[in-house]
Amino acid sequence: MSRPDGPRSQPSARRDWLVWTVLAVWLAPRRAGRRLAHRGLPSALLVHAIGLLGMIATFVAGAYAVAWLEQRLQGGGIYYDLGRTLAGLLLTTGPARAVGAPPMVALGIALLIGELYYWTLGLVVLGPWMGLDGGRRQMLHRSAIAAGYASLWLIPLAASWSGAGALLMLARQTTGHDLALSLSAAACIAALPAGMLAMALRLAGGLGDALTGPVTPPPADGLCEQCGYNLHATPFDARCPECGLPAARSLSPTRRVNAWEVHQRSFARTLWAVLSNAEAFFRTVPVRRNVRPARAFLLGTSVASGVLFAAVTFAGGLTLTVARDHAIDRSAIAEALMAGMILGGFWAAAVPVLSMLSAGALASGSWRRGDRLGGRGAMKIACYLSAVSLPYAVVLGALGILLRYLRILGMGSPGLDPTFVLIWSLVCVGLLTWYWLLGGRAYAGTEFANQ
Repeated sequence: MSRPDGPRSQPSARRDWLVWTVLAVWLAPRRAGRRLAHRGLPSALLVHAIGLLGMIATFVAGAYAVAWLEQRLQGGGIYYDLGRTLAGLLLTTGPARAVGAPPMVALGIALLIGELYYWTLGLVVLGPWMGLDGGRRQMLHRSAIAAGYASLWLIPLAASWSGAGALLMLARQTTGHDLALSLSAAACIAALPAGMLAMALRLAGGLGDALTGPVTPPPADGLCEQCGYNLHATPFDARCPECGLPAARSLSPTRRVNAWEVHQRSFARTLWAVLSNAEAFFRTVPVRRNVRPARAFLLGTSVASGVLFAAVTFAGGLTLTVARDHAIDRSAIAEALMAGMILGGFWAAAVPVLSMLSAGALASGSWRRGDRLGGRGAMKIACYLSAVSLPYAVVLGALGILLRYLRILGMGSPGLDPTFVLIWSLVCVGLLTWYWLLGGRAYAGTEFANQ
């Protein structure tokens, strides 16, 4: 016998599921990610559509609010014009008659480009972060699900950027609290979006943990790097009975595991170990097990390098002000702090993105070569190689300050100076070469890390 209230309970369950999804992704992203293991791609696309519409509505509401506030304060301006334009594009009943066809075509193209950019970035970042070893197709499918649900963070992102516009406008209108308002706007521009990216990574991490299952201790016997054969009865100087690979290439001469992998201690010592001798460090890291220490290390280096980049930018800004004006006032301190917070926030957000790009490249290379590194091992290598972000932040920040100082002294043209472009190119190529060599040594170290 069927229940009479069955058909009526389904819409309520769907509404409850939608409310739970939004709140869980915002408030408990890792727990929400664990519960998304059984969800399919259609539900992720539905949530993405909700997040996209919510972002557009938030932008429009923010533009309206800023335009109204600016009109009340100074009778119009750039924010008022922006709000009126957005309102005409997105909220009128007849947008084609109100603004004409070309602006709507431009708006459609912009939305299409934004969608392509979001999905490309989501697939190449969230997929490797999950650390799955099931192959490219499974990783792309699961990363698409994670990207669909993570798009709910676009709504607070739009709110933070709209709030930044309002705070900057208020900072120009007031004199007593302009410094606090400017710093709050800088936090909304870069610091809060970096935190939202961290929450999206936590969502993908929870999904990856649910798919890979509980963490198991390393086996006592080594496995062959090429075929995975158990070498428990194979001497160190013999060959694998299954594929003929020398057992010395699979059996590590040391069996100790790095302290960071066990208890997540000695962050500074781990950082120095990666930078000084990556091959020796990765011989003590089980690269195909327990990805949580590597994720924690990447988040730690992202925050530390972002703070370091902000400090270098702030100190350099004050130094340039002294060199130019021979004095420091309140506006100079506010400008230096804003520049440091914005650049530091963007740098902290760029570190995990670039690291996951490297992880995807490493995973593709290992699949082509037939190695057993897999997606999990590639992700762990990329996470630990993020240690280079700290010296990168110092070098690039100091270089930018130096080139600006030379321009103040009249040693560079006001426009695009070819000498400065050449210096930037050489430094960036040198840093990328160092990163590539360090990655090669790390990959060689994983040859013995098959615990």
